[in-house]
Amino acid sequence: MAENDPPPDDTRPADSARVRPADFATGSTDFSERAALPFTVVALGASAGGLQAFTEFFGAMRADSGMAFVVIQHLPPTGDPVLADLIAQHTDMPVHTVEDAMDVEPNHVYVIRPGNTLTLEHGLLRLGVRRAPRAPPPDR
Repeated sequence: MAENDPPPDDTRPADSARVRPADFATGSTDFSERAALPFTVVALGASAGGLQAFTEFFGAMRADSGMAFVVIQHLPPTGDPVLADLIAQHTDMPVHTVEDAMDVEPNHVYVIRPGNTLTLEHGLLRLGVRRAPRAPPPDR
């Protein structure tokens, strides 16, 4: 298989599944479909205890940096989406809880909804459903 060839057909998801570059863990991944935005998109991630780090970061970040920020925090899937409101208290940038197919703009903050995955496709933030955690292997 050449470096830029897609994975063999038997490793692809079923036709009914939505195919995204991140869906393939094997073979070469074609990133030519990545969004070509004229500004930087910065992704920030933290565990459930990361609120202080987020608020300190945005308290120190200029509101006119020209960058977009995507905030991903590990929270229970049924959690209340209050993180955007808490971050908004520490920045002059508009802070949004992500809706599917939302445009990305510079000098804005986008916060993932609990229980979702997030990708950036053709300049749009796309929400997906988080898979159930894998069961631990049986004891041997």
